[in-house]
Amino acid sequence: GSMVESYGMGPGKMALLYFVSTIGGYLFGSATNYYGAVGCGPAVYGFIACLFSNIVVNWKALAHLESMKFCLIFIVIMLFAMTMLMTYQKAIPGVHFERSDISSNMGGLMAGLFFSMAILNPARAVEAARAGSYEKKVSIVGYACTAIYFLTCFLCFFLSSHPINYTRN
Repeated sequence: GSMVESYGMGPGKMALLYFVSTIGGYLFGSATNYYGAVGCGPAVYGFIACLFSNIVVNWKALAHLESMKFCLIFIVIMLFAMTMLMTYQKAIPGVHFERSDISSNMGGLMAGLFFSMAILNPARAVEAARAGSYEKKVSIVGYACTAIYFLTCFLCFFLSSHPINYTRN
């Protein structure tokens, strides 16, 4: 979290990213699974997605660091892989693996990716303020993808999820 907050998001945007990632993750998980889950897993994956979004949003600002861009992408991918390994290290395939809530965590990753693209502060503040700049386009794409993601998850949840009837004999 502190790596993401140090990019100028501040505590307000961090809290908003936390809640959007968590809600988006559990909404996705509820639309794809029949069991519920709780925890901060989707928010953690949302923060990791925010690190990747920071590279996307500031791609033009990193132009002078041509080879370092790919190192940053590699570091984020390694953080993602290590987080996945730590999250699922106790999962036993066939016994507990289906309960480890993979879909909620991946839903938090997607919600965090889209929403952080919309709310991150770009490094090139002057150039980003211009209409039609790369950063403005990324922000618009982020808001659009966030809206489409939540709309799709809501529709899938309400139209395709069928509650299990435990009272039937």
